[in-house]
Amino acid sequence: MLLAACLAAAACSVSRIAYLNAPPLALWYVGGYFDMSDPQKAFFKERLSRAMAWHRQNELPEYRRAIEALIVKSQAKVEVDDVRAIYGLARNYYYRAVEHLLPDLADFVVQLDERQLGQAERKFADDNRKLVRESVKGTPEERCGLIPITICDLVRVADSKTWRLPAQPVVAADAPKAARR
Repeated sequence: MLLAACLAAAACSVSRIAYLNAPPLALWYVGGYFDMSDPQKAFFKERLSRAMAWHRQNELPEYRRAIEALIVKSQAKVEVDDVRAIYGLARNYYYRAVEHLLPDLADFVVQLDERQLGQAERKFADDNRKLVRESVKGTPEERCGLIPITICDLVRVADSKTWRLPAQPVVAADAPKAARR
């Protein structure tokens, strides 16, 4: 329970920092894809600030209720169906946020000119080349060794639509053995 309280406190601090810094950080990040005009920067900041206010008002209370319910449920045995339900809930939160952001994103994208679109296209191509280059270093087993075993196990058993969890949970003592599978 103490761990849950510490995680919740840390999450509050992190979310506060994220909300205070999201507009300038997002502007800096998007600026890495193309040069924006001053009116585009103002539009971006205003729409992102509005989206953050919507998220803080509507979504964060939902997240809090879900986390509180998860903390209560974690006091007992967590069933596979519970994990699937939590995963589905998280996906729904994601889809709802994307659905809310898409109209503003569309309004922003139509403001881009040919030069800006070319800059973004080159940046995406560079990012993709880097991702491919980094994703093929070493053998699959070596790459998996760089990732915490719980992630590797989830990736190993992931299905395209649902997660198929191992029949027996992987415990820390089994981690080296599990990594060699």
